[in-house]
Amino acid sequence: MKKVNILVLEENPEDVALIETALSDVDFIDELYLTSTVDIFKSHFERMRTAVVIVDYKSNSYNGFSILSYCRSISANTPFIFIADTLGEELAVELLKKGATDYLLKARLDRLHRVIQHAYSKYESKEKQKLSELALQESERRLRNLMQISPAGIFTSTVEGSCTYVNKRWSEITGIPYEIAIGKEWFNDIHVEDKESIFKLWQQGADQKKGLFEAECRYFRSDGKVVWVIVRGTPELDHQGNVISYISNITDITALKNAEIKLQEKNRHLEKVKGELDQFVYSASHDLRSPLTSAMGLLHLLKMENNEEQQLSLIPLMEISLESMAHYIKEMAVHSKNSRLAIKLASIDFEETTQSLLDNLRKEAKNHSEVTTEIDILQEENFYTDKFRLNIILKNILSNAFKYQRKDNDAPLVKMNVRVDEEKSEIYIMDNGQGIEAKCMDRVFDMFYRANEENSGSGLGLYLAKEAAEKIGAKIHMKSTLGTGTTFSISIPNLQKKPILAIS
Repeated sequence: MKKVNILVLEENPEDVALIETALSDVDFIDELYLTSTVDIFKSHFERMRTAVVIVDYKSNSYNGFSILSYCRSISANTPFIFIADTLGEELAVELLKKGATDYLLKARLDRLHRVIQHAYSKYESKEKQKLSELALQESERRLRNLMQISPAGIFTSTVEGSCTYVNKRWSEITGIPYEIAIGKEWFNDIHVEDKESIFKLWQQGADQKKGLFEAECRYFRSDGKVVWVIVRGTPELDHQGNVISYISNITDITALKNAEIKLQEKNRHLEKVKGELDQFVYSASHDLRSPLTSAMGLLHLLKMENNEEQQLSLIPLMEISLESMAHYIKEMAVHSKNSRLAIKLASIDFEETTQSLLDNLRKEAKNHSEVTTEIDILQEENFYTDKFRLNIILKNILSNAFKYQRKDNDAPLVKMNVRVDEEKSEIYIMDNGQGIEAKCMDRVFDMFYRANEENSGSGLGLYLAKEAAEKIGAKIHMKSTLGTGTTFSISIPNLQKKPILAIS
């Protein structure tokens, strides 16, 4: 035990002498201060760094409790020993409750040095604990400060997933304020598609006592934004190895994910272009070569034929072959133009647009005079979309309705119903023609696909309609029954109300 100062308040000279005698041979005392008045006692106490205080409980000039209260108001842990001639058990207990460190009867002053040692030992233990607590508090304060300025969002929770702490960055990333995050409310803002996997990961970490775990998930922020984060966490274990809590951090990877999604979209687009290019090479070798070969053969016959009447009969056949080539090249040009050009908005008059298309189709269709058309258009709102792409959609669907009529149908019919409001236009095109087999339904919008080989065609019509629809945000749905007919429903957004980004 190191040397300490002893401060005594005792007004009885005889008792002072007894205390001096009891402590005369003690080697751990640095200075012994004997005081008989409260003022002198207080003066010493206030300037002494460390001291063991010994106070006579019973005095005519002061109250023992008041001296104890005074000392405790200045120092909560200073060793404080009461001495008394007599001291009942209840009073002794009360003195200890009020803050006294120990007590001793004057008849037992020979044990005073041991009581002092015990009291000072308790004081040192308390001081060490106090220093440890202060160091812990300082460490926690520094850790909190580091967590607050961390570029990662930091999150602590119980095993059950109840949040106990989040730093400022975590709230910035997720959009969840601290006061809402505490508890289990934070889990509500995880994207619905990610909740189950995150919950399972949490449970596995608790059950298996794994080390570092990592996962990606999305938060649906209150401002409508979806934020991608990568979560890394580790369980905290007690001395028996049981998981008692988790500490985790999150990093915003939204920009990385968006770049990844764009890259995937580009890859899908490239795969699509590659597939289309393969199809184009195959189709071009067939659909261009076939009419070209036919035209060259007819030209050879024309050179060989001397009969003028026979020569003239070959010319229409050559025209058919050349028209087939021209039609194919024209459709490929339309596809190229649709792929390259940006959206160009124009005001649409469906009456005028539809009538112009039907006039052209009647001229082109061989059976135009046989097909009855019923047109019902209701447009009371201004409607804006890309006219070039709208014409691609309507022309190709209407063209098929005319072209693929049944030969045994005595009353071929094409009906078109258009309804326009400020949000969109809904278009229905119905025919009672050949219809399409169920097995072909999934492929009719594919490039160069022909569901019906009886009629000539490039197989590009519905593909071009679908591609044009995607450019202007339109949706095309089809129902068809073989031998009964086909119905197309087309929903086109009014781009005056819902503008989309120009696509170049």
